[in-house]
Amino acid sequence: MKIKYFTQLFLTNLFIVLMTSAVIAVLMTHFLSGYVYDSKVDELKAFGTAMAKEFKKTDNTVSIDKVEQYQTLLNAKDITITLFDAQKTFLYAQTGLTFQIDTNEWEKLKNGNQIAVPFEDGRFNRTVSFVLTPITTSKGVFAGGILLISPVSEIEKAINTLRNNVVIASGASLLLALVLSYIFSRFQVKRINKLQQATQLISDGNFDVQLHSKDADEIGNLANDFDRMALSLKQSNEEIALQERRRRQFTVDVSHELRTPLTTISGVADALVTDVIPPEESHESIRLIQTEAKRLIRLVNENIDYERIRTNQVVLHKNEFQLLELFEIVKDSLAFSAQQKKQRNPSRNRCLDFIKCRL
Repeated sequence: MKIKYFTQLFLTNLFIVLMTSAVIAVLMTHFLSGYVYDSKVDELKAFGTAMAKEFKKTDNTVSIDKVEQYQTLLNAKDITITLFDAQKTFLYAQTGLTFQIDTNEWEKLKNGNQIAVPFEDGRFNRTVSFVLTPITTSKGVFAGGILLISPVSEIEKAINTLRNNVVIASGASLLLALVLSYIFSRFQVKRINKLQQATQLISDGNFDVQLHSKDADEIGNLANDFDRMALSLKQSNEEIALQERRRRQFTVDVSHELRTPLTTISGVADALVTDVIPPEESHESIRLIQTEAKRLIRLVNENIDYERIRTNQVVLHKNEFQLLELFEIVKDSLAFSAQQKKQRNPSRNRCLDFIKCRL
């Protein structure tokens, strides 16, 4: 199944955002839950410490009125106070409260240690958080303790509120991330589509296309490489066109050079066959045919040499030659044609020995 790049990119970003949002939501919920429990315990510790300092006594008596004042204050926070002496006897407690302090907790309490339990559902009629705070006299003698109890239901309400806020924030972040992911995906696909369109123009033979990307990322580098490739292809295409023009001109030139000796050979041969040339001049005609044939061979060899030179198979060397001898050969090759033209048009009296005429 073929999936477009936009869809792949968008789904990838969506998956990453969903996973990130889920992980953040779980971690935030866990963190906030622990934070709320710890905050509640710290609050109970603070109240217990303040009450223990208030209840330090010198005559082993505790003011119940003072305890009730604290209870009235803490009712707004749904915190319950229980007060007991050094013999575990309740001095102030809610009606029907049953609570047993185990030996380990009691020893810690007698040693002056504060005991905090953020979650307890075994010794009470409901799940609570509680803190045990020791009370000592002004002389440092253990005189009892304070038990502060807060139901977990109140904490769970705060946790649920925080959890709902986290879910709302995660949903808003997810929606924003989806919008940004869509915009980003469209932007990236648009850049790739520009590359695709430019590639299509190149395949159609338009080598003038340039993207001129100023982006510094990988796609921008790819666009710059594409521009260099297009320029190189344009130069190569122009060079190919130039070479093609040269090849055609070379073909025309070679054809012209080959046609001249072939025309001479053909004309002399026809003249010999039709007895236009007297027998006493046939020897000179045959020599002319041989000369032109050698010229043809030389032209063919020169073409072969040219190809070898073009492919760097040979090295050119400069040699001196007799220019007059070359002119004699040219004169002999053109003499027959000139003689025929002279016979057809007697008014044109041309000097066959043009070298002597020039001299």
